[in-house]
Amino acid sequence: MLTSHVWRQDHNGFTHQDPGFIDHVVNKKADIVRVYLPPDANCLLSVADHCLRSRHYVNVIVAGKQPALQWLNIDSAIKHCTTGIGIWEWASTDNGAEPDAVMICAGDVPTLETLAAVDLLRQHFPDIRIRVVNVVDLMKRMVIRSDPSWNAKASGGFPCTVRLTTRDGQESRSEIAYASGHARNKMNKEQVIAKFYSCVDGRLTTDQAENR
Repeated sequence: MLTSHVWRQDHNGFTHQDPGFIDHVVNKKADIVRVYLPPDANCLLSVADHCLRSRHYVNVIVAGKQPALQWLNIDSAIKHCTTGIGIWEWASTDNGAEPDAVMICAGDVPTLETLAAVDLLRQHFPDIRIRVVNVVDLMKRMVIRSDPSWNAKASGGFPCTVRLTTRDGQESRSEIAYASGHARNKMNKEQVIAKFYSCVDGRLTTDQAENR
């Protein structure tokens, strides 16, 4: 759970508020990792309850620890968090029609700033149709699928060629369509372990190498 986030730069600075953390997490599969950005305390309660009950997931919750406004009652919060993403009709002015602007936010401070922006727009442009969308589950709509049309464009793979010419003029050449570790040239567990230790063996002490 991240409670010191980049939106509010207090005394911690970059050491506690690295915005790259989510980047490291979301490069994993959506069926393994979940990232939640509750906009208020009731949504935080709903998300925390879900995370504590879940199994076989890596759950990340991003929520500040400073006092903040409450947008949803507990019933609305549970419904919103279960869906993961939704239109906040009470904050929107489009009344279901085609909106002139769509304001999307995720997280407590971005939600506050977005609703403040909506308020300003309504003051200065009373007729504007605005739709407010709030995202709680960052990975909710992420779907990974294989597209045959794109696969066909890369049917021959991505050749990796190595040429070696010795001083006496002899030449050796090796080529593979898919590099080791590619989805079409997968490495087994033993190969992954061997590759890892080939990188770190030079940095291990004798005792570490013997007990690895």
